[in-house]
Order: sequence, then structure tokens, then C-alpha cells
Amino acid sequence: ARARSSARLDSRAMTASLYQRIEASERFAREVAHELKNPLTAARSTAESLAYAKTPEMREELVRQIQGELARLNKLITDVSNVSRLDAELAYGETEIVDIREVLHGVMEIFQDRFSTDTRKLVLDVEAMPQQPEAFVVSAHEARLGRVITNLLDNALSFSPDGGTIMVRARRSGPEIVIVVDDE
Repeated sequence: ARARSSARLDSRAMTASLYQRIEASERFAREVAHELKNPLTAARSTAESLAYAKTPEMREELVRQIQGELARLNKLITDVSNVSRLDAELAYGETEIVDIREVLHGVMEIFQDRFSTDTRKLVLDVEAMPQQPEAFVVSAHEARLGRVITNLLDNALSFSPDGGTIMVRARRSGPEIVIVVDDE
């Protein structure tokens, strides 16, 4: 009876995990659709404005704006493709013990070096948990995790104005670690 009860609990946990994964995929799809619509709408609106441009200079500026929005759209599509590929790789690859704090610090250092003359600021805020030194240690793919954080920071920087701040936060939420990248 005990083995049957344990199997039922394992089955429930697996079902709950599957539902969480499905919900996360649906949420991701909604967010991607929203993000793709923004540059597409802007490009279409700007293209419609071409008919009203009175000078060659105005037309050239509108064409530059359209090209900028299409480049933004292309970057978003590339990012989505990379995330999908990484997700598939993560599902099948070997993991290792990784301290997420170290990954975040490493990626942030690279970005701060790359953008040392930039007016935008990168800020890292990792929840302090001195009573639990292992709180941010997980089984993961360190290089792939670093790539995901790098993609998020690249995206945040591309949408942040001069003088803006990109905040990277990490905190423990029950059994999960939540990493948030906020831009302006």
C-alpha cells in the first residue's frame, strides 16, 4: 500500500509539472506574439505614412524607420528560435552543479566590459541568503544558462534608452529560482 501511495504522489507531481510546463509554453507563446506585433505594427504604420511624405528626405527617414523595425522583428525571431533550440537542448543534455549567482556575475562582468563606455547601467540584485549558502545551487547546463541570460540582456539593452538601467534580479521562490531582467 505504501508503494502504491508513493507512486500516486509521484504521478501527481509529474502531472503537476507537466501542466506547469504547458502553462509556461502558452504564456511564452502569448508574450512572443505580443512582442512580434509591436515592430510589425510600427513598420506597417510607417509604410502607410510613405504615401504622405512630401520630400525625398522624409521618405528616406520613413524607410530607415521601417528598416529599423524590421531589424528589431528579425532579432526577436532569432531570439525565439534560440530559446526554442536551447529549450530542446536543455531537455536532453547532461547537467552539472551550478551556482546561479556565479553565472549571473560572470555574464554581468562581460556586459559591463562590453558596454563600459555606454550610458546605460547594468545592475545585479541577488537575494542575500546567508543562512542558506546553497540556495542558488542547481543542476543545470552552465554554458546554456549563460547564453539564456546573455540573450535576455542583449534584448533588454536593445530596448533601453541612453541613460537607462537594466536590472537583473535573482531570488528564491520555494523550490524555484526566479531570475528577472527588467529594462526601461
